[in-house]
Amino acid sequence: MSSELREVWENAGGKAPSHWQFVKFEDLLVSPKSIAVGVMYPGSHVESGVPLIKVSNVRNGAVISKPNFRISDEVNHEYRRTSLCGDELLITLVGNPGDCAIVDETMAGWNAARALAVVRLQDPSIRYWLRYILLTDAAKHLIGARLNTTVQKTLNLKDIRSLPVPLAPKDERREIVKVAAALEKKVIVNNQTNQTLEQIAQAIFKSW
Repeated sequence: MSSELREVWENAGGKAPSHWQFVKFEDLLVSPKSIAVGVMYPGSHVESGVPLIKVSNVRNGAVISKPNFRISDEVNHEYRRTSLCGDELLITLVGNPGDCAIVDETMAGWNAARALAVVRLQDPSIRYWLRYILLTDAAKHLIGARLNTTVQKTLNLKDIRSLPVPLAPKDERREIVKVAAALEKKVIVNNQTNQTLEQIAQAIFKSW
């Protein structure tokens, strides 16, 4: 099975060292039901309610803003299956299907909208690795080929379950994630610096 999944990955343009294993995404789940869509019917906004993460809050592998929309405690209880514990992975199903975000402890108690899949993993620490895998061109190609485009581009849970996932040995995986995170942080800082310089330049031109 691993060799077959490797072939699928490589046919999509992906590469992986020969000692890496390949598994199906579903093999990493706590159980087959450990991936589910979020709140189907959120109802009206409740100021004192539970924050609801929407697709618009997820971009380029992160939750970019705290949700403004909040659901009632009653709705949250009804959809308690996807109430966040703080160690899940979120995957977008519409909008930009296949984008993802890591849930951390600050989001514990929040919930997710139906356009997001809430993923619970046997080893929650692997979500950092999965995030980078899902952001690769190979994964995007495989996801794009599976999209249902009848009404709008939509990714189904069964297609996520069947995705091939390259797995480096644990220590190697940890080092790769560490280096990738450091590079990502540097890029973010550089982008922020560029934005600040741009704002300064605009202010100078305005004063002239």
